[in-house]
Amino acid sequence: MNTLQNNQLDKLVGDVRTLLSQARQATVRAINTAMVTTYWLIGQRIVVEEQKGSDRADYGAYILKRLSKELTPEFGNGFSYANLKNMRQFYKTYANDEKGYTLCSKLSWIHNRLIMRIQDGNARHYYLTEAAQEG
Repeated sequence: MNTLQNNQLDKLVGDVRTLLSQARQATVRAINTAMVTTYWLIGQRIVVEEQKGSDRADYGAYILKRLSKELTPEFGNGFSYANLKNMRQFYKTYANDEKGYTLCSKLSWIHNRLIMRIQDGNARHYYLTEAAQEG
């Protein structure tokens, strides 16, 4: 093979690597968006179910414990009692905040768990925007 063919082959290999890397990044983003949306929907279902209970505090704890017990063996530790509480709080935090929820879908669950704990809505939006822009 001559040098020109080697250079063309090197370029092809580099191009294919770039395509594969971009595909992986797109896949991670798509999975992340799906999971964040799913966690928000789970939180919504928990809140709706709790609102039908007569004694919210006791009933809410029962719901979360039961969900955790039923889901963890099949879906793993992501459905611990604590994480289900996070999902409920995630929904409550953004239930009436379409802009905030839209920004949340661009972030990982770990980032969302941290940012949703910020009490000041303006500060929370600031951090959501910054984190989404910085990737």
